[in-house]
Amino acid sequence: MKGWVIFKHSVLMVLKNWKEAVQIGLVPMALAVGVAALIGWPILTDAQPLPEDGGEFGGLFARVFVMLVAFGLCVLWVVVNWHRFILKEEYPQGWIPPLHAKQLGGYFYHSILIALVMILPMILLGVLAVIPGIGFSLTVIGMGVLGVLVYRILPVLPAAAIGEPLGLGESWGATKGSFGALFVVVVLLFVLEAALTLPIYLIPTEFPVLQSVLDVTTSLISGLIGVSILTTLYGHYIEGRPLD
Repeated sequence: MKGWVIFKHSVLMVLKNWKEAVQIGLVPMALAVGVAALIGWPILTDAQPLPEDGGEFGGLFARVFVMLVAFGLCVLWVVVNWHRFILKEEYPQGWIPPLHAKQLGGYFYHSILIALVMILPMILLGVLAVIPGIGFSLTVIGMGVLGVLVYRILPVLPAAAIGEPLGLGESWGATKGSFGALFVVVVLLFVLEAALTLPIYLIPTEFPVLQSVLDVTTSLISGLIGVSILTTLYGHYIEGRPLD
């Protein structure tokens, strides 16, 4: 079954290259966590009620915005370098991966395009969710179908990371006939996310630091596997690489 092969290939991609994964992801993610802790911790520990003054609320919003932007840039920093390592064999040199600002910008731009494409389907899923009796089932099915359809255009992201032109329509055409395989990938990725997340909730609340460390670690692992799936899809459907 091609879906299982794609998923297995992507997981092994991370496991076989775990040293490079650590080398690519450690510093950017440590920086992201540091910024989040520096800005977010005072917000979380502030016991005061929400300010009624608009200026103070604006300052709070600005701090959260900076935190999210910094975290997002660090994630894109890791993702772009991982794509380039796998597809272009650009092995990490040292512990600070290159920024590749142009490719990072292209990755962000195409991510926004995909997000815009998803707005209407997400609204429709929200409408389905409130249907009495069958809303939940319809939403679950709809999310699975939407996940498959989105995966058909997601190869534009690895293309942006390596500086290769690829439009949404071209990606859609190249992945024609892949619905069944991609549906299996979506289901397996959901199961993996659930399996990785469960241990976090089993840790007693008295150990918040351990919870945070495990949360970041599992997020990095699942994130790299998710990115590796996109890399595999690009390599197979766009570049014609075999799944071996």
